Amino acid sequence: MHPVDEEQLLEALRENARLTERSLAVEQQVTDLASLYVAVNSLHAATEPSGVLAALREIVANLVGSEEFALFDSDARNGHIRLVAASGVAAFRFEAIEIGSGIIGTVAETGRSYVRREGGSGQSGSDESITACLPLRIGTAVTGVLAIFHLLPHKGALEDPDLDLFEVLSAHLAPALQFARFYHGGRT
Repeated sequence: MHPVDEEQLLEALRENARLTERSLAVEQQVTDLASLYVAVNSLHAATEPSGVLAALREIVANLVGSEEFALFDSDARNGHIRLVAASGVAAFRFEAIEIGSGIIGTVAETGRSYVRREGGSGQSGSDESITACLPLRIGTAVTGVLAIFHLLPHKGALEDPDLDLFEVLSAHLAPALQFARFYHGGRT
C-alpha cells in the first residue's frame, strides 16, 4: 500500500469538484436547448391559429413563468398595432395602440426588445407591469409584438435561458402564426 500524499488528494478533490460543476453546467445547457426545441416545435406544429395561440400560452406559462400576455399584429399603414389575443390581462386596454406610444408601441416602431429582468410590477396591463415586450419578425420586417406581463411568484426573475427563449419567440412566432393562417384559410 502506498502512502497518499495529502496535496495530491486535495488536488484530486478540487478536480472532482470542477468536473462535477462543469457536468452540471452542461446538463443545464442541454435542458435549456431541449426547452427551446420544444418551444419552436410546438409553434410550428400547429396548423390553426388557435393551435399557435395555445402553444404560445403554454410556452409563456411553463417556460417563461407568466400567465399574462398580449399578442399584436402590426398595421403600419394606419399607424397602430391591433390586438390578436390576450391571456390574463384585460383586452380592452389594448384595442388600439399607436406605433411609437408606450413600451408596446415603441417596440413595434423600433424593432428592439424590451426586457425587465426582475419582472413587471404595477397595475396589470400597464407599462410598469411589462416583463418583456418582443418584436415579432418575418425576415427583418416587424409584423407584430408580444407583451409578457407579471411573472408568477415562484419565478422571481428572468435568467439567461429566458432571454434565449425570447429570441426564439421573436423569430418564430410570427412565421408560425402566418403559416397557420394561410393553412387554415386566413382565419384567426
